[in-house]
Parts: sequence; C-alpha cells; structure tokens
Amino acid sequence: MKGKFRVILLYVCIVMFSISMAYIVYYKYTMYSENKDFAELKTSKDEVSTLESEGNNKTENIEPKSESVANSIEILPEYEMLYKENADLYGWIKIKNTVIDYPVMYTPENPNFYLYKNWYKEETSSGSIFIDGRTSQTTNNIIVYGHNMKNGTMFGSLDQYKEKNYYDEHKYIQFDTIYEKATYEIIAVAKAIVYYEYKPENEFLFYEHIELNSEEEFDEYVSYMKENSYYQIDSTAEYGDEIITLCTCDYWAQDARLLVVAKKIK
Repeated sequence: MKGKFRVILLYVCIVMFSISMAYIVYYKYTMYSENKDFAELKTSKDEVSTLESEGNNKTENIEPKSESVANSIEILPEYEMLYKENADLYGWIKIKNTVIDYPVMYTPENPNFYLYKNWYKEETSSGSIFIDGRTSQTTNNIIVYGHNMKNGTMFGSLDQYKEKNYYDEHKYIQFDTIYEKATYEIIAVAKAIVYYEYKPENEFLFYEHIELNSEEEFDEYVSYMKENSYYQIDSTAEYGDEIITLCTCDYWAQDARLLVVAKKIK
C-alpha cells in the first residue's frame, strides 16, 4: 500500500513539475515573441528619429485617419512608416528604464478591438496598449488601457508603482501622439473599481470622466486620485492641464484597477 502511495505521489509531483515548467516556458516564449515584434517596431521608429535629428530625413504628407483626434498637421517622421503599416496607430508610450515602450492604438468605431489583438491584428492574450474610444480633440483626460501581464509585458510593470521608491525613480512618462511629442509627470498612483452592471450611489467612476471640461469636474477627478493614491505625491494638476490615466487590472478586489495619473509638462 505504501509502495502504491509513493508511486502515486511521485506521479503527481512529476505532473505538477511538468505543468509548472510548461507554464514557465509559455510565458518566457510569449514575452520573447512580444519583445521581438515590438523591437522591430521600435527599431523602425528610432532609426527614422535618428535620421531626423541628423537632418537626413524628409517628411511626407499623410492624410490622417480620424479628424476627431487629429489636427490637420503633418505626422511626425518617426511614425510615418508605422502609420502606413497600421493606421490605427495613435502614438507611442515609453517609461524610461522600464519594459513599457509600446505603440498606442485607437479604434473609436470598435473601442476594445486591441484588447486581445497585437500590432498585426492577430489574436493574443496580451493584446496591445490602446486609448479609450471616446477620446476626441476636446478630451483633457486620455485613458490608456493595457493588460497587467504576469510576464511583465504591456502594463504588467505598473504594479511596481505601488512602492514609493519605484515612483521616485520613474516619475515621467513619454507619451507621443503621431503628431506631437510630450512628457508627462505622474501626480497619483491610485486604486479604483470598475462597475459593469450597476453604479453604486455616490461612487465616483473615473472612467466616466474623460472631457474634464469644467473646473469642478477636473478638481473632483484630481481629488479622487489623490485621496485613493497609494502614497502622497507633492506634484498635482490644475484646471487647464492635460492628463493621461494609465489603467490596468489590479487584484485587491473584484474588477479592481490600478491607475497611474500624470499631467502634461512639455
């Protein structure tokens, strides 16, 4: 009897070990595959940016896809080829010394299209970084969505912002549109809940506040983020500032979200 039990236990251990190794290999592979794909996109963008800085690049007029977001201005040279490849490109997000260095997508006609689609519009569990489909020229708060991937890709590294020391070393976000380069300073790292079926009475729902076109609404949004932040950040935002809110899943409650809020500084 003891012999059978040992055999069964050994078998269970082997199966569990095999599953664990397969799980590790899967995530390592997906991370490698994603990084490889994005490395090619980044190389294309950075090469053009280098040529531009050296004065060797010519710009080309490209008709913008959506007048609701785009002004009638030229696309930045480093995004021209990428835009030709995929006209859903809204811009690029990068946080220095982190894995976050990705194209940002925009599909107002199908807001969640890139939830499980990569740059090539292929099915993938990690999806892509994309902005809220309600974004327009009057939007003062661009909500940027990305999966909290266990392998650290997409917005998987935002969890580290729960620690003040990490924020101190990564205060700034480079968030370009295809028309303009911009830097944002983080003002809050907050927690929130998304309610799908009902709205609790007197609950502030951050995702319903995109325009922020009144001083009262703007101040309420910033106050909510400050009050629900993991720690105090001295920097704040004032009415008239442009804001981005990075949003990813969190796991302290059902449908919880982690929000990294930043204001445009240049």
